[in-house]
This record gives sequence, structure tokens and C-alpha cells, in this order.
Amino acid sequence: MRRGFTLIEILAVVVIIGVLVAIAIPIVNNILSDVRLKAYRTNLISLLNAGEAYVFADIDAYSYLSVGSTVEISISELQIAGYLETIKDPNGNGLCSGYILVTKLADFDYDISPHIKCGKKSNIVSSQQDGLIAHWKFDGNLLDYSLNNNYGKNEGGAIPTTNRFDEPEMAYKFDGVDDFIDFGSSSVFDVRNELTLSAWIKYEGNFTGGVITKGQEGTWKNNSFVLRNSNTRIRFFLSDGENTNNIEFPTSLGDNKWHYIVATLSETKLTLYVDGEKTGEKSRTVGPLKVVTQPLKVGQGYVSTHYKGSIDEIRIYNRALSADEIKELYYYYNVKIKE
Repeated sequence: MRRGFTLIEILAVVVIIGVLVAIAIPIVNNILSDVRLKAYRTNLISLLNAGEAYVFADIDAYSYLSVGSTVEISISELQIAGYLETIKDPNGNGLCSGYILVTKLADFDYDISPHIKCGKKSNIVSSQQDGLIAHWKFDGNLLDYSLNNNYGKNEGGAIPTTNRFDEPEMAYKFDGVDDFIDFGSSSVFDVRNELTLSAWIKYEGNFTGGVITKGQEGTWKNNSFVLRNSNTRIRFFLSDGENTNNIEFPTSLGDNKWHYIVATLSETKLTLYVDGEKTGEKSRTVGPLKVVTQPLKVGQGYVSTHYKGSIDEIRIYNRALSADEIKELYYYYNVKIKE
């Protein structure tokens, strides 16, 4: 006689199926995300190649630019000129828009940066420029690639060094004694409500030093925002002039490896990310950030504590990037665009 399933056995099967589905969905999502990122990179390389061909076909047309100046060229302009075909959204939302930024480094020497936006709800890196107020690539220069033209002044002698891809002179190394870079006190740095600071860093030794600082000597209340390392642990500090707020990543990053660190401030919380993953979160207890007249500095803290190690690819936004945006920036910029 064939025995039927008991209620307990049926429930057990349902639980097992639920567990398998819970495991499978993230795996499938990760696979789809990886496929989309690869498609996005392919699109970006196509745009980069088209931009290079377009610019260097008539390079004299850009001779009017002063060194450090940037001009924007749209995807549609490249397409009309016959250098680029349509770019499809990897998320299936139609076609992508975008542009290239052409920055003059020297006579007949230009940096070309491609930017693509795919769909309003794209989960690909499509909003790299939204709210971007500073972007220092540190590719052998201190130019600002955000169109705000906040160029740096090398103080103390930070030297070009290899980046995370072992490419020479594509990052900056700080000695921990007197090196820092001064980016001035432009009003675009007077962020009051939301903020994102991001950088690739590689520590050397056990020490305390500023990575990105907007503040002045004295107490913590004299500062606006500070991203620093404290004995190889990353710390994000904020002040509204009366109250202070901070969060720290408890794990040491002193392993002599490159890490991608991001700190965000939203209307309600502070959040830290390391290598694309959220590592800490804390409720916001400060009001609008304090406006200070001191310059924004890289490599020096608010009490002249100097950073020791290498820094690369700094971005500052006047909004809080989402966890998805940060993860995608980490995975995308941890792969070279051009082989």
C-alpha cells in the first residue's frame, strides 16, 4: 500500500524549497549583474575609442583649450559624425545617452573620459556625474575632471607612484611627514546636507593621518568633514559647528594592499563602505555641515596629522550615493578600461 506524505513532511519540503530559492536568487542576480557590468564596459570602451578617433581626427580644433580645461562632446555628436553606432542599455531599457569629457593636459596631449547613462532606473554605473563636485584621477597630474576646475597644489612633495594596476605614476604617494595636496577653498566644497567621499588607498605602517579634510586646526567642531585613518582604521567625521558625528571601521586596513573606501552622509545617517561592501552605519546627529574657509586637503588631517601611503582616484559628491552605486563603482573601477 502506497503511503501519502504527512503534513510535517510536506512542510519540510516547502522549507527546503524556500531555502534553495533564497540561495539561488542572489546567485542569479549576481550573474545578471556581472553580465550587465561586462556589457556596460563594452559600451564604455566603444565610446572611448570613438571619442579618441573623433578628437584626434581634428586635434587642432581643440588647441584653443588652456591646459587643464575640459570640454564635453555628446554621444549624438559622435554618432552624427559617423564615429559611433547606437548604444543599447544592458538593462533592456532602450538606448543609452552620454558624452565624453576632453581635458587638455598639454599641447597635443588630451585625456578622454567616457560617460554613459542607461535608463532612469539603471543598476549599471549610470550616474557617475550626478552630484559630482570633484574628481581627481591622480594620473600624473592634479587636474579636476568634474568640470569645476579645482586643481591641486602639491605641498611637501607627494610623488607619483604605481596604482592598483601596477601602472607607474598613476597615483600619489605621501611620506607621512609633510606631504599633502591643497585643492583650495572653492564654494563647491561647502556641502551642507548630503555628501559622499571616496578614494582608493594603500596604507603604510601604523599611524594616524588625514585622507580628505575640510577643516582647520583646533577642536573637531572647527571642521566640516574629515575622512582619515586612525591606526590603519578608517574613520569618517562630521561637524555642524556645535555638534559632531563620527563612525569608524573597526578592522585594520594595514595589509599593504589597495582598498576602495567610501563614506556617505544622508539626511538620516552616516555610512562606511570598504571594497564595495557596507561596513558600518550610524544615525546622523548633526545639522547642516559647518562652512569653513580653510582649503580642502588630501593627505593631511585637521591637526596636521599627515597620511603615509598611496592615494588614488578621489571623488566627492554633494549627495549620498546608494549602496548599489558604490558597489558598481568598486567593481567597475577595479577593472582596467583598456587592456
